[in-house]
Parts: sequence; structure tokens; C-alpha cells
Amino acid sequence: MHQKTSEYVNQLKPSRKTSAHRPMYLYWVTVPGDDSEDWFIFSRDARTARSFHEECEGYSPGDAKAECIMKVPPSLKLSVKPPDHANLEDLEMLGFEILDSGDQYVRMVRKDGRTFTEGALESLVRTIRDDIFEVSGRGRPNKTKPRPTKIQVN
Repeated sequence: MHQKTSEYVNQLKPSRKTSAHRPMYLYWVTVPGDDSEDWFIFSRDARTARSFHEECEGYSPGDAKAECIMKVPPSLKLSVKPPDHANLEDLEMLGFEILDSGDQYVRMVRKDGRTFTEGALESLVRTIRDDIFEVSGRGRPNKTKPRPTKIQVN
């Protein structure tokens, strides 16, 4: 976890004993017009999920939208301490099907007929790096697929 992220998580710790007994939810957090960092966040409320995502991913307050996907069963032992990003193992325990996105750096899951795809920023960065390596004769060390070359006709 980044230093900035851990500081932010500490600021969000419950201030009342009763908040520890509030239900936990899984949110799908997005930024309209920018799907590069979409992913699931465990949180006790939508406001905290949105704020956590904005802080961790470098967005401005009010940029993110949080959609409640489900209430997390109290018996489930999460691999993270909320608010935090969900891991594939957590999602699998919640009944999500882990899908093969065709890209080792993009996570994709399905639940109740709906498919969720992680923001692909990491994949895009690795693909661009491989493009640069390939042009310089050093192959594709990240093993990404070459992007189709666009030919522009004037």
C-alpha cells in the first residue's frame, strides 16, 4: 500500500464503537469518462468508497461514482481491511466468476450475468513499454500483444 494510501485509510478509521458493527458493502467505483482505474472497493458506505478511490487513484473530490453491488456477509473474512480494493480471492468467495480477459494485467469478473472489467491503465502502460522495446529491437519483455497499427490516409 502506498504511503499516501495508508495515511488516508487511517483518517477513515471508525470514530465510534458502533461503526464497527455497521454492515460492509462491496462497491463498483468508477469515474465517468475515464475507465482507466475502475475496480471494486469494500466500504461501509458509498461516500467512503468514492473518497477512497479518488484519493488512491489521484482524482478530484466528487469525480468518482460508487454503485453498491452487494452487502458482504459478516462471516466472510476479507483479505483487506476496508476501505480497500477487493482482491480476486475476496470476489471469488462472494460468488464472482473469475474470467480470462486475454490480458494478464486486466482483471475481469462476472456475477449475476454482469461482467466487470478492471480499469486497464496498468495494461496500457505495459503495452506502450513493449511497443518502445520492440521498436528498439528488444522484443516485448512484458509479453503484451502488439497494438494494431492505424494507417491514416489524407
